[in-house]
Amino acid sequence: MRTNSWCRWDFVKTYLINLDRSPDRLEWFMGATKDLGLDIVRVSAFDGRTLSMEESAEIISKRRGHGAMIGRADIGCFLSHRETWRQIAAGNDPWAFVAEDDVHLATSARRFLESYDWIPEGADIIKAETWLTPVRVTLWNNPRVSNHTLRVLHSTHFGAAGYFISSRCAANILQWTENAWGIADCILFDDRVEFFRRFKIYQIDPAICIQDFNVKSTRRVGFESVRIEANIKDGVQKRIIPDERKRSKLSHLFRIVARPFEHFWRHKAFLLKGQWVKTISFEN
Repeated sequence: MRTNSWCRWDFVKTYLINLDRSPDRLEWFMGATKDLGLDIVRVSAFDGRTLSMEESAEIISKRRGHGAMIGRADIGCFLSHRETWRQIAAGNDPWAFVAEDDVHLATSARRFLESYDWIPEGADIIKAETWLTPVRVTLWNNPRVSNHTLRVLHSTHFGAAGYFISSRCAANILQWTENAWGIADCILFDDRVEFFRRFKIYQIDPAICIQDFNVKSTRRVGFESVRIEANIKDGVQKRIIPDERKRSKLSHLFRIVARPFEHFWRHKAFLLKGQWVKTISFEN
C-alpha cells in the first residue's frame, strides 16, 4: 500500500485510512483538520470490491466474530486496519492514532494528539470515538485530561473510526489475526470476541471524534458509510442476526414484565463493581 506523510515531529502520528478512489474524502479531512496541525500518514485502504467470491469465501472461513452478516467491504475495512497496525508496529513511536477519512475531530483533540504524556500506564487502546450508544465504563478513580475523563471500557462499543493504539498492542493484534479475521471494530471493541478481553481499553469521555453518518447537526457532510453502501450493493444486510427461537405469548409477556427488574439488579451489580452504563457524548 502507498503511504504518504505530512510530518510534524512533536505530534502523535495520525494514520489516516483512505481509499485511492476517494480523493474527496482525503481533501475534506485535510481541510477539516488543518487547524489541529496533525502529523498525518496516509494509509491506502484495501478496496474490498476487488476481491473475487472465492477470495472472499477463503477469508470469511477464518472469521472471528458473532451474529452479523458481512460483505467484501467489511473484509476491505479489516485488511486496511490490519495494514495500519503493521505500519504502526514497524515504526519507532510508542503510540499512534488511527482515523478513518469520514471522522470529525473536536478542537479538543489537539490536546490528545500533541503528546503522549496523558496516556495511562498499562493502556493498550484508547477509544476516541462514540457511536452514541450506552456502554459500560468505570465510574470512579478515572484519569482526567483537560475536560475529559478516561474511563476503562467494559462492554461493546462499535466503531473504529478513531482510536489510539500502542505499537506493542498493534504488533500483538497483527500476530493474533495472522490466521483469523473479523470486522475491524468487532476485533477491537466487541466484548464477545476473545481479543477484547486481552486488552486494557480506555474510552475518552466525552469523545473527541465521531463518524460523519453519526453527526446529528448541520456539521454533517453527507458521507455514507463505505461499508454499508458497498454491502447494500452486494446484497448484504449489515445487521445483527435476530434470535430465531420462538417464544410463547406467556413467555414474551414475562420478559416484558421482568425486564425493568433485570435492568435494576444488573445496574446495581455494575455499581458495586465501580462501573456504570452511560452514553458517551461527542464534544463539538
